[in-house]
Amino acid sequence: MAIHLRAANLIQQYMVNRDTEALEELTSLLQDEIKDPSIQVAILTLKMSQEDVERVLMEEDYLKLPVVAVDADVPVHEDKLIRIMCKDQQEGSCMILKVGHLDDNYIKLFPIGGFE
Repeated sequence: MAIHLRAANLIQQYMVNRDTEALEELTSLLQDEIKDPSIQVAILTLKMSQEDVERVLMEEDYLKLPVVAVDADVPVHEDKLIRIMCKDQQEGSCMILKVGHLDDNYIKLFPIGGFE
């Protein structure tokens, strides 16, 4: 599961049940994230609309693109989260996906919910 889902769950456990162990786990989770961020610096720019990306993700559960079809501002790494900018992305927003596979030809991106 993505860090934000884990963090939200731990905050809820603390707020609802006054579970201080959840609060300690949240602190540890955030300290680990600071040491090794799960979201990389890279931003991928796609030539697709946000609606098209969302449709493919709903139908296929992943987005597989030729490497030549995306632009990245810095190197992209597998098994990390990445910010996605679609051609019609609203300013100040982005999609966040997980890089599941990357080779010289294709990049395969997955929704972040439910991944560990």
